[in-house]
Amino acid sequence: ESEDGKSDDSSAGATPKKLDEDAIFKSLKGFYRKPNGSYRAQICHNGKQHNIWACKLQSDAALVYDEVARVLKGPKWGIVNFRNKQAHRALRAIELKKTGLNVDLDETLAKMSLKVKDTLSKIGKATDPVVGRL
Repeated sequence: ESEDGKSDDSSAGATPKKLDEDAIFKSLKGFYRKPNGSYRAQICHNGKQHNIWACKLQSDAALVYDEVARVLKGPKWGIVNFRNKQAHRALRAIELKKTGLNVDLDETLAKMSLKVKDTLSKIGKATDPVVGRL
């Protein structure tokens, strides 16, 4: 504390630590990188491996994994890769900038929704439309 009794927080005006983007990308789950450079999202359910979708961005592969995992594992499963849409969008923007790719978000989300529904149908899990959550 300072002499006037107020808290002496020297970090109050400090710049936040730089986000370790590489560590964040390495921590994402539910996919692997294919030899052609795309990312294959997959999930294991009842002892079987299910391929969900191959896409250009690892952030998109991680999101599609999250969507299928939430349905298969239930609400207690919790957060796998992304807490909300904004977290995915932020990481996706970083990835697009790093890779120089131009991947349309709306088109990707439409394809992703279809792949989630298709995967869940093959597994035998009915679900409400996913588009609004992605």
